[in-house]
Amino acid sequence: MPKGPQKLDQVVEGAIAEFQDAGGFAAAHMDRIANRAGVSKRTLYNYFPSKEALFEEIILRASSVFQAQDGVGFDPAGDPQTELYEMAIRQIAPYQDIGLIQMARLVLGEWMRNPDLVAGIVGQLNRTNETRQFFKDAVVAGALSEEAAQRAIDDVNAFIKGKCLWPSVLSGKPVSKSEADLIASTVSDMFAARFR
Repeated sequence: MPKGPQKLDQVVEGAIAEFQDAGGFAAAHMDRIANRAGVSKRTLYNYFPSKEALFEEIILRASSVFQAQDGVGFDPAGDPQTELYEMAIRQIAPYQDIGLIQMARLVLGEWMRNPDLVAGIVGQLNRTNETRQFFKDAVVAGALSEEAAQRAIDDVNAFIKGKCLWPSVLSGKPVSKSEADLIASTVSDMFAARFR
């Protein structure tokens, strides 16, 4: 039986709702997931042989958004403050998606209850690759020292997580456009002075 992307999305959305409403992975049932998704149990098992495989799909979907590499590196001819702002806006974007926030809440909540279930994967919820690349490009361009770049990577990631990840996960509300603008402006103001 061919597997369609729309049906797969229905199954994943049904699973997220069931995991959340049931109070976590252990209390969720595949028959209720199938019911929420509007598919038969047979169809559900055609997509996912187990509840673990379905939960892993949710984790992979959440982590893939945070690991996306759609940004641009540091441009030595550009204005560091503008480039930092644009990089920060891209880093904040996943925290503006309510669906992603729900997935992150589910994954992080389950991590607290059952760390073995998501061992090694929760760390992927940190969208740090673009930040790392941006500052490493600045080192290559001679705009930052290696030491300053590493501190900036750590500081920018900590600031954005502190202002976006944890408030969004804890409240269940995405970052608004005005909040994103303020956070990105703060990042660019705080870190532009580090460039030569």
